[in-house]
Amino acid sequence: MKILQSVLYGFCFVLIYILIILSSPLILKLIDILSITQLTNIFGIGLFTTEASQDGLYSQLSLFGGILSFLTGIIFYFIIYPIKENRRKRS
Repeated sequence: MKILQSVLYGFCFVLIYILIILSSPLILKLIDILSITQLTNIFGIGLFTTEASQDGLYSQLSLFGGILSFLTGIIFYFIIYPIKENRRKRS
């Protein structure tokens, strides 16, 4: 059961990653920040590309970013789960 829940946490983090990256050019356009390009790399591998310009909005996700967010969700679950169990035992 723990493995299934940790995988669900991982998928939730991937969905949050997708939502944030795909909505960031729209937010930049709404606050009137144009002509900006954002390229993010970790270990020389790209996480995402975002561009907001007069011509339009552009956002691209990478597989490495998705895998990294999935693993972050799993790690987050195993950090939060013992804290939730301790609170449940005290109640």
